Amino acid sequence: MKEDVEHWRNYRQLAASRHTTHYLSRAEEFQRPTPMDYDALEHLRVNVLAAVERAYQMKQWSHLLRFARVLTNDGAHGFLLVRGYWKELRIVLERAIQSSKAEGNNYDTATFFHDLALLEENTGKYDDARCFYQQSLDLKEVLGDLPGIARTLHQLGIVAHYVGNYDEAQSLYERSLKIVESSNDQQGIAYTLHQLGVLVFLVN
Repeated sequence: MKEDVEHWRNYRQLAASRHTTHYLSRAEEFQRPTPMDYDALEHLRVNVLAAVERAYQMKQWSHLLRFARVLTNDGAHGFLLVRGYWKELRIVLERAIQSSKAEGNNYDTATFFHDLALLEENTGKYDDARCFYQQSLDLKEVLGDLPGIARTLHQLGIVAHYVGNYDEAQSLYERSLKIVESSNDQQGIAYTLHQLGVLVFLVN
């Protein structure tokens, strides 16, 4: 009887693992930020999110991180954010942060904190956004990730800007600008100068 129970438990774990692996493979086929890929992910969404939860329950951290990369796709362009599945996105990001911490992957932890902050910013939860951006920034500074530091400083500037802390916003934008100028990041320079221009317009 005990052997039968153990056999059934192993069978269920194997089936769950196969389910997770199958939908991870399917999701990764459609990770480009295009309408066609988003439509494909839409059809898979329920099963993919179920597979994410199974991966979390089974502590398949590397699988869960791969799911998160597909579904968040650099934050602003992720399927779940673009299609408005904010509750599901928050769960995926929280799971991803826990997974990356379990893996000892500070780079991914910083990235997913940034993405979670972006979600909170887009839904008007500016205090939460500031908190998560700061956690991302702290990790990026330890890692010496200058492009990541510049991006997060820029977003912290936007949050300060939104809540009317214009002096703080200017300081954060200028810190970000200094980094992107040192690396000749033309896109980053353009974005930050634009935000500084908008800020000057508002103040004056």
